[in-house]
Amino acid sequence: MYASEEIYEKIELYINGQLPQEEQTAFEQEINTSQELADEVRLFKELKNAIFEPGAEQIKSELKSLYAQNKIEGQPVNTSKNTGGKQIFLKTKQFYYVAASLLLIAINAVLVLNNNNNSYTDADAFVAYYTPYEYLAHERTEDSNVNPLHHAIKNYEKGAYKEAIATLEGEQNKERNSLIYYYKGLSYLAMGESSQAIDEFNKCIQFDSTLFTEPAMWYMALAYIKEHNREKASSILTKLAQSEGRYSQKADELNQALD
Repeated sequence: MYASEEIYEKIELYINGQLPQEEQTAFEQEINTSQELADEVRLFKELKNAIFEPGAEQIKSELKSLYAQNKIEGQPVNTSKNTGGKQIFLKTKQFYYVAASLLLIAINAVLVLNNNNNSYTDADAFVAYYTPYEYLAHERTEDSNVNPLHHAIKNYEKGAYKEAIATLEGEQNKERNSLIYYYKGLSYLAMGESSQAIDEFNKCIQFDSTLFTEPAMWYMALAYIKEHNREKASSILTKLAQSEGRYSQKADELNQALD
């Protein structure tokens, strides 16, 4: 039902926070009522995340190959690809065709940023470097099936950002911690509301959390880019690049592109 080029283009726009507000609300409602669509959104996020991990050139090559095979054969298959140690299951060659073509656009955008600093906009930089945050296993809590914070994070994962924010705000009235502000920031950023995202990331950083401080700084820098404030984005990216942490390499690359 959902395997079409149009729906994958919409998923890409949705993940990048580029849908008009009315369309985004309608799409979120559709995600909430269709497990099939929710699965496609999750899978698209995983694929997009994978191309920015080490070994991306191999994934890029494989996607090109799958794209070519699809154009020739066009037959449904069942298989899986290993992306950075994680198995992602792809159901059809049609998905290969659409996902490969869309993801290669993102990869090529990164190459443009690295090779020609004067030929891109803030929007190009944001799309090239923004990928949704992946929920880490060690962030899970006991009784996670009934934990409201876990429920909010699951809503974030499937793209139900307004529902995630509503739950997080409810929990915020009971307790205040870095996880709440971090996922509120992520949800606002995914909805294209970068100013509100910056406010939440700032609150998160004040907790000086081992888990969330650097990721919050990375996404806050991207939010500043979306706000066309390269000066503040560059200041944050410089700190990240010097930290030698998870985001140091990407921060250095993006910072050089912003110069």
